[in-house]
Amino acid sequence: MKIKSNNKQSEESTDALSSVNFFKNRKVDVKTSTNIEVLPIVQDKGGSDQSIWRTTSAEISNLYQRVKSGQILKKTDKDEYLPSRFLGAGKKWFLAPGMEHIEGLHLDLMISEMFLEISKKQVLNEKTIHLLIQCIDSLDGLEWKILDGPAGRASAIRNYTLFLKAALFPLHILQLFKGGFAVNEGDISERLISKLKAIRINAISAIYNCTTRNKGILTDERLNHIQKYIDDDDKEFTNWIIQILVLIEDTKNVDYAKVFSECLKQLEEQGENLIHAISYIYEQSKDMNRCKELFDENSITIISSVFAKQDLSQHEKLLVCSIINNYLQSSYSKGLNEIQLRNYVCLLHRSQDSEDLKLEALKSIVLTVETIYTLNK
Repeated sequence: MKIKSNNKQSEESTDALSSVNFFKNRKVDVKTSTNIEVLPIVQDKGGSDQSIWRTTSAEISNLYQRVKSGQILKKTDKDEYLPSRFLGAGKKWFLAPGMEHIEGLHLDLMISEMFLEISKKQVLNEKTIHLLIQCIDSLDGLEWKILDGPAGRASAIRNYTLFLKAALFPLHILQLFKGGFAVNEGDISERLISKLKAIRINAISAIYNCTTRNKGILTDERLNHIQKYIDDDDKEFTNWIIQILVLIEDTKNVDYAKVFSECLKQLEEQGENLIHAISYIYEQSKDMNRCKELFDENSITIISSVFAKQDLSQHEKLLVCSIINNYLQSSYSKGLNEIQLRNYVCLLHRSQDSEDLKLEALKSIVLTVETIYTLNK
């Protein structure tokens, strides 16, 4: 009877060891971020669709309608005319007197939208990329470039109010606005800031598209410039920066610790669209040296807390599990603590989660049990 008992214990130990090894050796192929779209390259056509009879405002509106209707701009218009009219009222001719800054801002917004649309199909030249990089700035900095700073904005607001109250808005400016008008100075100021934000988003999005085609456009100087704004208050803007840094993350010039900290902050705030922050953190977790430098008990608590989010996708949850398992497999990990294990309960209790996801979650628990057992030996 004793021999049978020993054999049974031996079999149970073997089964347990086999189960542990199954989870430890389990590999899941996880793709980071959203799939990078392969953008087409439409060959440039020579010539121009400009007219000597059009003012700057009319010409930009003409080209804008062409782009918005899906037409391809000709080389002179794309590479010479639009860059020469971008950023600042001083580069534009025949603007409405007293309304130069307001009209110039709207035209710059239109040009930035065109550059974004063009970047999806055609290659932007070096001069245009340089101008778009200048738009990646603080809102105050961009305000100086387009509105000549706070004084220019104050003047624009005063003139906006006076012209509106006197019903003296030029027809072509009314067409640019295409909507209701606010007379309250605070509302006008907010509207101007929203336009500056939109220009900035268009610029960073266009730079992202250009980078997917050619990472070489991001020189060390440009890369350092872009990284300065990783902690900007506009989360949509910083998400585009993170996406760019994920594309070229292997370079030594990325301040990965600062980017990691910003991504962790986004997870802690549990805002919308966390996939880019999660993807960046996942990439860091794959490198054992960086894992040891960046990850600790506090960061894993923050990362695991996103399991409670109702709108987190299966893909995002799988990435989070993989991040934590990379950490748990490092030599310095002490396993999951009680708070982190509670976060896993949210995951394991959801019946709609995939088998892959649940197995990856169980792997975290197995690795924790093994670590605690080893530490207590």
